[in-house]
Amino acid sequence: MTFKPYCNEFPQVVHRVFVKLDTPEEASAGGILIPEKAKDKPRSGTVTDSSTPNLRPGDRVLFDSYGGRDFDIDHVKFKAFDEAEIVGISRKEEGNG
Repeated sequence: MTFKPYCNEFPQVVHRVFVKLDTPEEASAGGILIPEKAKDKPRSGTVTDSSTPNLRPGDRVLFDSYGGRDFDIDHVKFKAFDEAEIVGISRKEEGNG
């Protein structure tokens, strides 16, 4: 799912990054179910849209778990960040698939 279909409804502000959050683990490595309140907040995700040239859709990013602004679209969790709130970027090199 990309954020593009919603861009006409919600125009972007300069230097804003939209990230689809990673899903937290449901169970520990030993198979014990983790209660919702005990789960760590996501600190990584995939860029779905960006108004900055430094980040592009598909980039994996790291961020502070309490940064950004939370929102849901069709029961999918997203966050909107200022570019400065992104801590790290992981990008596949073009041509290395």
